[in-house]
Amino acid sequence: MESFSAGYVHGKVTHKNAIDIRFDCFVILYLIKGNGSFVDHKGIEHQLIPGSLALRHPGKKTTLRRDNPEEWVEFAMRFPASLYSAMVKTEMINSDLTTAEIPLRDMQEKVDSFYDFLKNHSVRSGAPETLLKAQELIVDFYTKAAQNNSTEKTSSFTEKACRLLEENLESKISLEKIARKTGMTYETFRKRFKEELNDSPMDYRIKARISKARHLLAEPDMRLKEIASILGYPDVSDFSRQFKKFTGLSPQKYKKQVK
Repeated sequence: MESFSAGYVHGKVTHKNAIDIRFDCFVILYLIKGNGSFVDHKGIEHQLIPGSLALRHPGKKTTLRRDNPEEWVEFAMRFPASLYSAMVKTEMINSDLTTAEIPLRDMQEKVDSFYDFLKNHSVRSGAPETLLKAQELIVDFYTKAAQNNSTEKTSSFTEKACRLLEENLESKISLEKIARKTGMTYETFRKRFKEELNDSPMDYRIKARISKARHLLAEPDMRLKEIASILGYPDVSDFSRQFKKFTGLSPQKYKKQVK
């Protein structure tokens, strides 16, 4: 018979990675301590930090990676598939949601209280009072997720997208991978980035590289060949061509102006 279970799980008693796993139940993971990543059933990768909520829907393939199991603590709940279906049907939960960020200050006390209830009352996993309190907790999770998404969605996306685009300017990047890290497909990511910053993701990254080039050109001992290499250009001519396109000046002329 299907049953419900819940409790704290320490990484040292689990596998570091759980790759392409399908559960026959609904699993909720709320990260208390540690870092890792979660690839949902849509193939989108999400970074996990304390306060991250990861939802593994019945029959859907997901991957969970724990960076350091020794430092990992999660709170997990498992709901029978039949109860999951009932909660979806009554719109108690959203079957499309796979992850959310809910600060520990918002949920830690409620999670601890529920855990104490299970521990102190020695209730059976399928008892009505247990399932009622478990459903109350999951409603709290979804409510907080909706509140946080509505107030922080734009700012968090912009901050994360810009940070990712500004990393490792000397290296080639995959915009598809960056899009997945923000929880979007590439087309959705590109469109939203353009709407919010009035720049394409690649142009934004090029401008970040040009900005860094300006600082390097202001250094009297930095040669053009060295700067081009630092910024990942194959040669000085490519660097010069792109720098002039975005600034209107060649690197040589710019360097003379800032002396």
